[in-house]
Amino acid sequence: MTPITPPTGRLLITAAALIWSTGGLAIKLVPLPAAGVAFWRSLLTALFLIAVLRPGLDRWRRASWTTAFIYAAMILSFISATKMTTAANAIFLQYTAPVYVLLFAPLLLKEPFRRADLATLLVALAGMTLFFVGRLEAGALAGNVVAVFSGVFFGGVILFLRRDTSRDAMASVLLGNLLAALLALPLAQGNLALDGRGAALVVFLGVVQMGISYILYVRGLSAVPAAEASLLSMLEPVLSPIWSSSASASGRRPGPSSAAPSSSPPSPAGRSGGRCSGGRVPRSLPPDVLQEREVAGRVDRPDAGQLLSRGRRPVFIV
Repeated sequence: MTPITPPTGRLLITAAALIWSTGGLAIKLVPLPAAGVAFWRSLLTALFLIAVLRPGLDRWRRASWTTAFIYAAMILSFISATKMTTAANAIFLQYTAPVYVLLFAPLLLKEPFRRADLATLLVALAGMTLFFVGRLEAGALAGNVVAVFSGVFFGGVILFLRRDTSRDAMASVLLGNLLAALLALPLAQGNLALDGRGAALVVFLGVVQMGISYILYVRGLSAVPAAEASLLSMLEPVLSPIWSSSASASGRRPGPSSAAPSSSPPSPAGRSGGRCSGGRVPRSLPPDVLQEREVAGRVDRPDAGQLLSRGRRPVFIV
């Protein structure tokens, strides 16, 4: 394989972190418990990598069982944490991983400890703490503990994949996904059925969010020290809540509760027994039409609280 330059490696790692950032939201949306998601995602990632890499017997022999087991533990613990606590909690706590990488890279990889990396890590953690203020939740202690362990395993994955770039790191990733699927299968019995949307989500998670991203990440690791790679990966926890917030905002649709009390004065209809000034009985609008007309300023919302206090049903007037 042709060597790459450090700037190219940084770009590849950044791209992988960008793809990883979609995982928290997608995992939450899959209508399965953690073991079911872990099984499908890991199985599909393994099948994708087999199709792309076409590993022969020699390549399988170059896989590291140590790396594979740590990788499988990371997969299972992170998905479990995401299901047990909020996605923000799970991702934030997983990204204690750079601390372990910074501490152990000099021992395991003989990579020098750089004060600049420590300073960058402290600034990044401080920035993440400020960014996640108001997003982190105190509950779900078990999920938060699992998320902390996922950070330990993620740090181990970065360290050992960096080590394995001298042999065959992608073979270790492939083996790790197979192990994760095998370990998750007994726990997922009876919780594997998916509808069309769920199937599309696990395909995305397996092929794109894990398969393609790890091809990019491992390639980048071949030219970038482990500590620096772990710091670049911290783009994921910054972007993940943005995806979730965007999805929540685009998914809001006004429903029957849209007639909540407002600060606007009662409409003429509210004072005339629920009829328009022309005597026509006002009609309710479908939620999607109501949303469009409300944005365009064409919907007059009566004060539902006042109408209900008079025993009348609140309605929307066009």
